[in-house]
Amino acid sequence: MAKVNIKPTNLIAVLCCLCSVLFLEGCSYQEALSGKHEGTVESHQLTINKPCSLFTENTIRIETSPGQTKYQYTCGNTRVFIVLKNEELTVNEKSYGKLKDGDSIVFDHGKVLINSKEVQEVASN
Repeated sequence: MAKVNIKPTNLIAVLCCLCSVLFLEGCSYQEALSGKHEGTVESHQLTINKPCSLFTENTIRIETSPGQTKYQYTCGNTRVFIVLKNEELTVNEKSYGKLKDGDSIVFDHGKVLINSKEVQEVASN
């Protein structure tokens, strides 16, 4: 087996390139390490705690029209579809009531939390 000699300057260059790739991955890499996705829906901070691995691809799609925002997040088998219509929150086709300006939303493995308190689906009329 041939011995490979790597000069210290070459090793530093390779390490810098690897670090750059990880840095440029940015959000998805950091999300994978933290196990959550964070974003904003209108005036609301959104956090989705996700059971995805480091190498699972995720997608985000946001549609906005007057009075309504649709936010769709997919990561592996986790799919979260949020609709905010006139401050009325719907998650995966279940209504969770009206939000106040600045309320935070957390989706944690099927549970919905508003301002860190778990909320239940609101019965439809």
